[in-house]
Amino acid sequence: MAVADRWMRDLATHPHARALPTLPTLDGPHGRRALYLRALAVAAGAPGADAGQLLGLTRAALGTDRGRAIKPWQRILLFTFETIACSALNAPLPPENLDAFREEQSEDGSYFAMPLVTGMVHIALRRQAPADSVARRCCDALLSQQQPDGTWRFLISEVWDTGLMARSLRGVPDFETSARSHAQEFLAAAQSEDGGWGCTTRLSSDNDSTGNTLLALAGTPWATRVRTSAGRYTHRRRTPEGLWTTWQSRDDGPAPDVVAHMAAGARVVRVPGLDLTHAERWLAALQTEGCWPSDWYLPPTYSAAEITPVLSDHPRSRHASAQAVIAAQRDDGGWPRIRGEDHSSPTATGLALTALCACPGAAPPGVIEAAVRYLIDTQDGDGTWTDRPLMYGPRPFLTVTAPQVHALTSRGLRDALTCDTTTQNSPPSPRPPAAHP
Repeated sequence: MAVADRWMRDLATHPHARALPTLPTLDGPHGRRALYLRALAVAAGAPGADAGQLLGLTRAALGTDRGRAIKPWQRILLFTFETIACSALNAPLPPENLDAFREEQSEDGSYFAMPLVTGMVHIALRRQAPADSVARRCCDALLSQQQPDGTWRFLISEVWDTGLMARSLRGVPDFETSARSHAQEFLAAAQSEDGGWGCTTRLSSDNDSTGNTLLALAGTPWATRVRTSAGRYTHRRRTPEGLWTTWQSRDDGPAPDVVAHMAAGARVVRVPGLDLTHAERWLAALQTEGCWPSDWYLPPTYSAAEITPVLSDHPRSRHASAQAVIAAQRDDGGWPRIRGEDHSSPTATGLALTALCACPGAAPPGVIEAAVRYLIDTQDGDGTWTDRPLMYGPRPFLTVTAPQVHALTSRGLRDALTCDTTTQNSPPSPRPPAAHP
């Protein structure tokens, strides 16, 4: 990942393309990202780029159905790789590629609200059809999405972020008074025709965003409004094993955090006729040394916070999770993003608090207090927190989004203030600022 990152930085900042680093041939998301790097290298004329290899790997990834059963943005990306390879080889291009570029382009000229996909379509068309209006509209979209600092954002996921914030600040008086009803009204209105939710209204429904939104609407009149169609979606998208994948894509498998969100969301909005026994047993069996993997966020405390509350009938798993979280606390009271990292993360710490407060009495005296002290001391002047990248995407790279950092960190503080006071000591008051010489 670090080698790929350096190569792309060099590609963007040096007039002559550097040699493409050696890339392993992998399956899944990392394999597709390696294809992306190979396509960039061919387009830039980088030493070591192999258009023939790119074409073969891309067509293998598309499969005999030409990508019709995979995520639509993934299919478009593969079409851009194929277009770049065909252009470099002077090979004929399947006509469906240009047709797909036209059909999938949004009104604003972008693709799926993702600058990465829009940029790759633009690169491909500059080689194959530079005068086409689709290429010009891609360029306009990229310029309009550029931030004042000259960069672009991976994806604006307003539905996911609003759901996280509504879950995290539930019960906080100022939020309840001024923001909760508007947030929940937005979430209810964002429900797709199929009964689910996408992470943004510009993408089709995914199971993780659906479960997260159901949790955000729990206990409100909106939950009643969305229950019937959300219930049908929940049943329809469940695998024969009683689990859920993230995407509606042939190459996707069940993910622990997604299964937990769907199970918890379906339970709290009372989806009828849904047996969650298989999902709970699967999650409990997946635990290793008190920890679970997660598909979407890097910190181990994320899976602990999202999965532990689901396993109410599995006390051993809950206890093992709490003990693993406690063992990872650092001397400054916080938790690291990555196991063994030598500095703490506000987000990982907030998630640790949420996980521990789901197991009242598990934390020895001082654990909760030290964590709250760390969050108080690291809070920025505007009430938010700054953190390093911790969400996966575009894989294998990481991104960081301010609303997500704020929501997950705030949720931990809220939970620490409201968890069982018979087993936890009261959180500390803010520490006075240190005197400076």
